[in-house]
Amino acid sequence: MDSCDTLIEEIKKLLSPREEIILAYLFGSFSKGIPSSRSDIDIAVLIQEGISEEEYPYGYRSELLTYLIKGLRTNRIDLVILNDASPFLKFQVLRHGKIILSKSENIRIDFQVKVITRYNDVKRLIDIQHRYLSERLKNGTYGKR
Repeated sequence: MDSCDTLIEEIKKLLSPREEIILAYLFGSFSKGIPSSRSDIDIAVLIQEGISEEEYPYGYRSELLTYLIKGLRTNRIDLVILNDASPFLKFQVLRHGKIILSKSENIRIDFQVKVITRYNDVKRLIDIQHRYLSERLKNGTYGKR
């Protein structure tokens, strides 16, 4: 078992008992198999809707991050709550990440379809904006009215 598989198993053991977590991914350099001594552990989770921030004095993300830091015995963790992430980041997690935990395949598939659809919608708009700005830069009209 390589270090990525070992890490995935450790994270899975920590996250499995957490009822609010539906999906979890490892992404970044560890998922690509190219971690360095300066790499952090990039973890993304999808949680059930309706988690009350009032239950967590410093917020849900802070509580979960503290739990992972203690469990993995490192503070080099970057935690993303997918419910709140941008379409671009969600897509990158799906594209390059490894699934750590999936408690419902139906929810996982639905989430992936929604992320890909939303990303494609947003990407078209970004591409149009990029072409427009590139043209204005090329013509020397950017910043002029």
